[in-house]
Amino acid sequence: MKPISRIACIIMSAFIFTACLERDNPLDTNGIEALAKIEFDSCEVYDANNNGCTGNGDGIINKGETVCLTVYLKNTGACDARSVKAFFSTESAFISNFIPNTGCEYGTIAKNSKMYGKGVYPYYTIRFTVSTSTPDNTVIPVKIKISDENQLVWEDRFTVKVENTGANLQFSYQETYQSNTRISVLVKVENTGTSRTDGIKVTFTSESQYVTNFPATQYYCGSINANDYYHIQGGYSAGTFSINLANNTPVGTVIPINILAKDLYTNEWSDSFYLVYRD
Repeated sequence: MKPISRIACIIMSAFIFTACLERDNPLDTNGIEALAKIEFDSCEVYDANNNGCTGNGDGIINKGETVCLTVYLKNTGACDARSVKAFFSTESAFISNFIPNTGCEYGTIAKNSKMYGKGVYPYYTIRFTVSTSTPDNTVIPVKIKISDENQLVWEDRFTVKVENTGANLQFSYQETYQSNTRISVLVKVENTGTSRTDGIKVTFTSESQYVTNFPATQYYCGSINANDYYHIQGGYSAGTFSINLANNTPVGTVIPINILAKDLYTNEWSDSFYLVYRD
């Protein structure tokens, strides 16, 4: 079954060329109104991690993703259009690896019907990569040049929008152990957003002069689905990480800990918390 995802395409404008179909005599105007008229209808976004795509699978285009679009064209004319072929292109500086550049086959599009083009894999029309530097709400224009077996030519365009990730990482901690100059902490990374995020790496730092060692400065959390969480794995027991303090650390010293999380698509989340040395 063909995957269905959120439609994220907007018709901007259309410039349509039409001509008379199958006239044996160019001077014969009989049937001149029997025209096919092909134009953009809609598109579907696919951004899961397969079929050459890399993304969080929410059907929304985010920076850093490689997405496939299934693009539908519709025939609003009075006759069928056969051997329809469409060429897609974009001039956006935020898009790379735009394929195919050889045109997509649509076959026959009957009047009052629509059809999707086969260009990338059986169900996808085009594929491209969105730069990690793309600002949120950037509009990407896509041009279409369409032709059929009668050498009729139509041009149209649509846009897609690059939106902010639906993932939202939040952090919580619980001190689990303190002895001598070692403090162990359970750190929970929770995705309270609406979308999965992938390839998460969490880094801990501290400006305290008394911190002598983190067991690891960066922890890999993998993917976290929406409304799911991950416990940092490290330290001396499962689900915790530990820090070591200098032997001369005064009792009551407050130790600030900074957290920075980055995902595969260069989204970032940060937070901080404090530990108190009591021993």
